[in-house]
Amino acid sequence: MRSGIFLSEDSSIKLNNIFVEPNGYLIIRNINEKHKFTGIINFTDANLLGNVVLKNIYLKRFLLTNAVMVGGFFTEHLYFKEESDSQTYVRLKDEALKNNNSIKAMQYREKEMLSYSKELNAQISYDNIGTWLTDKSVLFLNTISNKNGLSWLRGIIFTISCAIIFSG
Repeated sequence: MRSGIFLSEDSSIKLNNIFVEPNGYLIIRNINEKHKFTGIINFTDANLLGNVVLKNIYLKRFLLTNAVMVGGFFTEHLYFKEESDSQTYVRLKDEALKNNNSIKAMQYREKEMLSYSKELNAQISYDNIGTWLTDKSVLFLNTISNKNGLSWLRGIIFTISCAIIFSG
């Protein structure tokens, strides 16, 4: 068994407003075990100009809201059970793409779109109904046409189906 930190259900590691220098390193590893998804790590409003390494981390929730990420951000075995906000998924997706990990980036893209859809539903009001309808419509069409860019086969089938329906 590896040594590590075990977080209780309601505990959290708050790294809000943390500043990692351009040549600095922040390494966090071995939080919980594979079967124990508890605790939260919160990087809200962090300035990560240096390198951050997250390895073997199993959490209830993970947040990167409003984080500025300039340096390297490397993850290996970062899992969290509950959904996060779309900003967190955008940042994780972008970092996965920077590290040439397109498979992980696509997984984050899917979670980003699901999270954004839920955020849109929570933001509906009389004042922004036009913007809300536009965003929701585009998101809906993107989901049914190609699963938000994740399914080329669905995109081909959708295109052929639309061509058949509207040509004849």
